Amino acid sequence: IELKEGSVIKLITKTIYFREERSNGEINVITQGDSKIVCYPADCPNDKLKEAATVIIRKEAHRYLPVRLQELAHTYSLSYNRLSLRNNISNWGSCSQKKNINLNIHLMRLPLEICDYVIKHELCHLIHPNHKQQFHQMLNKMCDNREKELKNKLRQYTPAL
Repeated sequence: IELKEGSVIKLITKTIYFREERSNGEINVITQGDSKIVCYPADCPNDKLKEAATVIIRKEAHRYLPVRLQELAHTYSLSYNRLSLRNNISNWGSCSQKKNINLNIHLMRLPLEICDYVIKHELCHLIHPNHKQQFHQMLNKMCDNREKELKNKLRQYTPAL
């Protein structure tokens, strides 16, 4: 992703805007309501803008994802051991044999229903540690018979900035 003047990253909880301005050479982040504005100098490298965005995404993920995971686990009477939030570049989530769930902070960049699909996918692994038929039956039921549709929508996104 090339971040520049006018770039927008929509999160489940906030929107991040990017604005080039004259400054002391540093990146500043301004909060306006549910928006974060990343203000940066003209010569700012793209990787520095990605770092600034990742800091915001990480903070929002720590606020939102543990609560959402707990809500969905409670809804389906499932319990997990521990949650870890990661900045992964290749996957959206995982579930260990010890019932620890890992979620990618970049789930925050997905539409809510697709974020929920990933969380439900990992919750299903608490019962079915593989992708056999029973796993898909459980997930499809949790997704109101939309598992394949949501899986296809997820493919339109990449985990890393």
